[in-house]
Amino acid sequence: GRPPPGNRRCTIHAARIRAPAYPPNPQGAPRATAQAPPGTPRRRSGRVAPAPGSPIAEALRCEPNGKFLVFSTVINGTNRLFRVDINGNNPKQLTFGEGNEVDSSVSPDGSTVTYGSYRYKNGTHYPALFRLLADGSETLRLGSAECSMPNYSPDGNFVSCIAASNNILVLSASDGAEIKRMELPANAPMIFGAGW
Repeated sequence: GRPPPGNRRCTIHAARIRAPAYPPNPQGAPRATAQAPPGTPRRRSGRVAPAPGSPIAEALRCEPNGKFLVFSTVINGTNRLFRVDINGNNPKQLTFGEGNEVDSSVSPDGSTVTYGSYRYKNGTHYPALFRLLADGSETLRLGSAECSMPNYSPDGNFVSCIAASNNILVLSASDGAEIKRMELPANAPMIFGAGW
């Protein structure tokens, strides 16, 4: 497809997958899509079915100023976050922890990345939020809320996330303190998070 008016388009190549990404729209929500190059087999759903062994970039996030992308890919059976310059150079693994990291959000100033990590405690699976500097250093747990699918507010002061109890949480971006909790109907699936 064509990029939205006023936005630039970039293409990142990873094996046989091309992932066009668009810098944020005027409302601040990043736009990202994925498509396969011509000749790539497709499933009936129309989603890309890559060749066996091909890396897949999931949850592609564009830094608000268009400098870099953050994405998740599987390494040894576990999702890890990576960063790559907007031109496709300088890939760098950002996460190495004990969890599965897929969902992330880049702060409006591009200095930090907050991400959901799915972990196990006493045999129970739970989500936790972590924040790291965009260069991959200084990882820390962001509060104690068990939630995932983070999204920074446009001013960078807050992070929204989805709690396992089907609540939208608004947290302080600086320390993860809960600011607000909004309960969703029991049958309202939240698979993409709560944007601003």
